[in-house]
Amino acid sequence: LCVDNKLILAFSNYGYHEFALNLALSLKKSRVSNFLIISLDQMTHNRLTESNIPSFYEPEYELESDAFYHSSAKFQTLMRIRLLVLHRVLSLGVDVLFTDADAVFNRDP
Repeated sequence: LCVDNKLILAFSNYGYHEFALNLALSLKKSRVSNFLIISLDQMTHNRLTESNIPSFYEPEYELESDAFYHSSAKFQTLMRIRLLVLHRVLSLGVDVLFTDADAVFNRDP
């Protein structure tokens, strides 16, 4: 997935999967192939992989759709998971562009 040791990384659960699909479409239109969506539930992972979008799913990280409500305890758990995954990828020596799933790219960053 990495190109020149660089990776674009985003997270999504099923409540955000349409945003993740849109993000992936914008990256593909920009001819970017070095991206990965971390799926926070099995349904999201299935939907993304069915659409030929690179997805990684780890059941340990599974969160319900309401984890995106900023005031919830689950949102705080999501923030910790994001940092943990980001740390793990950076520890491998990969340069990461970390983006939200609701972002859109018009060209290769």
